[in-house]
This record gives sequence, C-alpha cells and structure tokens, in this order.
Amino acid sequence: MNYLMPNKLGILSALGLSAIAFLGIPNSAKAANINKGTDYLHTFSGGTKYDFGTVEVDGKSYKIGLVDLIGNTVGPGKTDTKIKRVEDAIFDDNNDGILERTSVTIPLEITLLSLKSEKSVKIDGQLFNVFINLSKDKVSAGTMTITHNAISWYGHQTFDDSQDNDGRFTSDFTVNFDAVFKAVNSNLELTVSNSLRLINSGADWSHNVSRDDQVVRGELGNGEVNCHIPKGQFCHPGDFFPGPAGHTKADGSPYGHSTRVAATPEPLTILGSAAALGFGTFFKRKGSKLK
Repeated sequence: MNYLMPNKLGILSALGLSAIAFLGIPNSAKAANINKGTDYLHTFSGGTKYDFGTVEVDGKSYKIGLVDLIGNTVGPGKTDTKIKRVEDAIFDDNNDGILERTSVTIPLEITLLSLKSEKSVKIDGQLFNVFINLSKDKVSAGTMTITHNAISWYGHQTFDDSQDNDGRFTSDFTVNFDAVFKAVNSNLELTVSNSLRLINSGADWSHNVSRDDQVVRGELGNGEVNCHIPKGQFCHPGDFFPGPAGHTKADGSPYGHSTRVAATPEPLTILGSAAALGFGTFFKRKGSKLK
C-alpha cells in the first residue's frame, strides 16, 4: 500500500481545493481587473454651479455670486472633462478568479476641464460670459476608490457581473482652475484663479460600454483611452465606464460639478454634416464645369 507523506498530502489538498474553487466559479463571474485609462465626460445642464462670492481683481472688488455652468465641448464627441485613472485597479492578484480584495484606491488626474456659463452674468453693471479651464501651472489630482461587485464561493470572493452595474466608485480630488470673465460689450476681461476640492460620495460603473458612449480606442496599457481593443465594436473586459456622478464641495456646499460619459455625435448630425459636405462638393463641381 502506498502512503502520501503528510506535507505532500497538504500540498495536494491545497491544489485540489484551489482547482475545485477555480473550476467551480459560477458563469456570472466573467469580469476582470480594471485597466488604467481616461474617462471622457460631459457636463450636463442644471447639475453644475459655482459660487464665486466677491472677488478682488487688480485691487477692485467684484460681487459675482452663483454662476450656472455647462460643458464647453472640446471633443471627441461631447467631451468637456477628462479624468485619467493613472493605475490599474487590481482585485485579483493572480488572475485565478479569486479576489484578494473587492475595493481598490487608485490615483487620478484631471487632464481636461472646459466649462462656460449657461448664460451671461451681470457684474458691476456689465454682462460677462464666463469660461473655466484648468490652471496650467498646477496639477489637478486626487484618488478614486472602486468597489467591484462580488459573490462568495466556497469561502472565497469572486467577480460578479450578473447585475446591471459592476460596482460603485467614489472620488476625492482638487481642481485648480482659471475662470475668465469676458465682457459682452467691451474688451474687458477678468481672470479669477482658485482651487476647489470635490468629492463624489458614490456612483455606479460598468465594464460594458453603452451604444451612445464616446469610445476612444487604443492598445492595452494606454492611459489616454477608455477602450483597450484597437479595432472592432467591443471593448476589453477590464475597461471602466462610469455612470452619472455628482461631485460636491468638500465643505458640504450643495454646489459642485455633475458629469456623465460623453456621447458621440448624433447620427443625424453626422448625416447632416455629410450632406452639407456633399452639396458643397456638388456645387464646386458644377462651378468648375461652368468656367
């Protein structure tokens, strides 16, 4: 009769349990660690306000107060804000389906902010349009904490993507910005620089891209994109698409910045542009024939 030595039996048992746990992972656990990348966001109307209060510019005080802001589109699509997730979010160290953790905190950087006043504001008897962008000499950065949905399986935690979303995320960051007030009826400009700490206390996220989401493709490891399959109609299982999120001031003020994933241009807009281009080409050709 053959006997296994106790230490060998222990190793075999551990391997056997790991194999059983791995092979027995339910079909719903098909998700993955999250790739580093950039979130392309749009600031929607009604969700973003900033109270400038009274500011001093060149020795003169100006009472400004509350300003309603919307996105000043830069692109691609309707993008006016970009948040870069600087590192991968690793839940599964060994890619074996067993999670070492269900929540990960990663650094982030705001790489684009382009807002404008929803309507002109009256300051000292004059109307001004307001434009907000990131300060060029200061980095705007913070952290994001991402929690992945998980289920228990034979004493372990494994990914769960059986729900409409794949988890929740929070964020805490400081935005350094310049607000330029341009007078409507004169050449007067006022520039106000400030910093603002914003906190998102919780929003949904998903590995799955929606049909209307702005997709920027690139290779795995490229931190400037949000879809890590260079070609085709699908994105990588480890990609991250945030749901609508509200970021409020850390001091408890109800005012802040609200975003959602930027949308691609509507098909009618694209068709309209193509039609205009086609008509332009047609008239140019007609004109060339008449010469």
